[in-house]
Amino acid sequence: MGKTAVFIVLLAALSGCGLAKRNEARATYDRSREAYKACLASQATSCERQRLAMEADRQAFENIWSGDNDAVVIVAPR
Repeated sequence: MGKTAVFIVLLAALSGCGLAKRNEARATYDRSREAYKACLASQATSCERQRLAMEADRQAFENIWSGDNDAVVIVAPR
């Protein structure tokens, strides 16, 4: 019974780390999406940098949620 309890505690701790990583990825994507929307609303001459950042953050978010943590994401300079 002792090994089972340790395993359950370890499993719970590790799943919490994954949840934090997912939440962080979602927050990063939300911030970059809002920055892109703000750029579009300001009618700036170019929002390409914000769009590329948003797309990279979206891809990273989707990779983390799908469990594909080894995927390569190229991020444009901000």
